[in-house]
Amino acid sequence: MLKKIGLGILVLSFVFVMGGAGSASADLTLGALSVASSGAYTVTGAVGSAMNFATTTTTGAINIGTALVSGALTIGKSDMTSAVTIYGGTTTGANSLFDNTTTSNTTILAGQTSGTIAIGGTAGLGAISIGASTGAQAINIGTGNAVKTIVVGNSTAGGASITTIHAGTGGLNLATTADARTIAIGTGAAIQTWNIGTGNAVQTVHLADNASPANAITIGGAASTTTVGGTLTSSSRFIKSVNTALTALAGGAQAGTALTKDINFVTTVATTADSVQLPVAVVGMDITIINRAANSLNVFGQTGDGINAGGANAAYAVATLVEARCIAVATSGATAWECQKLAR
Repeated sequence: MLKKIGLGILVLSFVFVMGGAGSASADLTLGALSVASSGAYTVTGAVGSAMNFATTTTTGAINIGTALVSGALTIGKSDMTSAVTIYGGTTTGANSLFDNTTTSNTTILAGQTSGTIAIGGTAGLGAISIGASTGAQAINIGTGNAVKTIVVGNSTAGGASITTIHAGTGGLNLATTADARTIAIGTGAAIQTWNIGTGNAVQTVHLADNASPANAITIGGAASTTTVGGTLTSSSRFIKSVNTALTALAGGAQAGTALTKDINFVTTVATTADSVQLPVAVVGMDITIINRAANSLNVFGQTGDGINAGGANAAYAVATLVEARCIAVATSGATAWECQKLAR
């Protein structure tokens, strides 16, 4: 027989206590009777009031849906405007949220169409661990077919975030599938330092070393300085930059046509002693000038620089069909450059 029992009906203000101090070690069960109907048990607070469970100091467990087999366990309402907050304990130890012991089940955190799922979004100092168990796991982030924007770390200038990715004894793979994509690292406008393979152990760093595709690797822009501290070895060849058709500056001033590449072909020298100018000297810089024009040309260093100890600001003549190779031996001064000529 089904009965309906009203508790506290038409009472404006009351406290309803179930399970007093004398039943501290006992179980308190609501809705344990066998009911033939498919109705629901509903506990509803008045509008504007709060419903509190276990608000006093207790060491017991509060279990919601622990015996649920096939139904849905819902906390919160899809169109609600208030927040749903689930806290872990304040003591040291593990607080398990969504501790799913059935391996075939899936736990889903789903925000609304324009909503946000925030994990650790407040000013707390605790750690957020994902996939921290000792078992083998697959952690998938942004693997759906839709366009994703994944941000790791603080994007503001005031956030001194450190993002560390460890692979243990395994590997760290970026863009390993066949899809065409762009991987951007350090593309922000601020000054940045990139450290790759800077650990104390012996490092092997591979960049596009697959022998099949014709890879193109660019390091640094036109104004960049790239430094190699050890030995730089090529199994094929080093390709230098080339200017193929320069015109010497008419009149032969020291600020002649700039030699902006490693190898510079001067194809037009309208008048003998028209000029070209070497770049700002960096010790070890190697510049080649090849005069393919009909007249001799003059080569200058920057203001104050000299060639072959010929004196500051002095011209260095290169006859027609002659190649001059100039190497910077100082950053400035009358002996900044050493040049040698080679005729056909």
